[in-house]
Amino acid sequence: MISGIYWLLRSQPEMWWVWAAIGAVVLMIIMMALVPIVLMPLFYRFEPIPEGELKDRLFALADRIGTNVKGVYVWHLGDKSSKANAAVTGWGRTRRIIISDTLIESNTVEEIEVVMAHELGHHVRGDVWKMLVVQAALVFISFFVIDLALVAWIDALGLRGIADIAGLPLVLIVGACVSLVALPIANWLSRKAETSADMYALNLTGMKDDFISAMTKLGDQNLSQKQPNAVVEFIFHSHPSIQHRIDNANAWSTAGSEKLEKSQ
Repeated sequence: MISGIYWLLRSQPEMWWVWAAIGAVVLMIIMMALVPIVLMPLFYRFEPIPEGELKDRLFALADRIGTNVKGVYVWHLGDKSSKANAAVTGWGRTRRIIISDTLIESNTVEEIEVVMAHELGHHVRGDVWKMLVVQAALVFISFFVIDLALVAWIDALGLRGIADIAGLPLVLIVGACVSLVALPIANWLSRKAETSADMYALNLTGMKDDFISAMTKLGDQNLSQKQPNAVVEFIFHSHPSIQHRIDNANAWSTAGSEKLEKSQ
């Protein structure tokens, strides 16, 4: 990737940052498409979920919101970790629901249903694409700021030009600084999306108690800090704390989901 960036610096000195950002975003989209259907099966075992109540309820849940899924698959995460997870992956004909075996083993059917309602909420709301737009914007900003820094520091660093490889440390430092500044912004947007998906799941299923018990179990199983320091959560956490999610669920029936979403 660094070689490609420096090739652009040499061949397109005025517009290199635009082409570099476009290339990075295209790569992000390709990876988003390939990870669930190509890369994940290289590292984990997947198999269709057995016939039964859980499969029926998850297909019924998807049907209720008009989402077609190729299938529901058990993700053998327990072979490598004790953590629990679930997701809706892919799109179109590759869209599928995946549930870790660790989640199935530690949760009731109702708890799994409300967790998947949350994941389907992300799909219905287009959160993956929204966050992709955010990440793309940050990529463009990062390369633009790097370009400004290279031009500004050519003489001070004794560089022969912006394509001088001796400027690589500056590129890396500026990129890291931009990422650090952008991190709390991206995480704040991510937490808002997670809260909205929580509200979607509660509105869709009405299963507040199952949601709370599922969040509690997930927090314990994934070794999540129930209530981290507020500053740490603001800067570093992409998900609301378990306690915040429980508090929101408890307030959901009285305050209303729209008020809760706006307050986050």
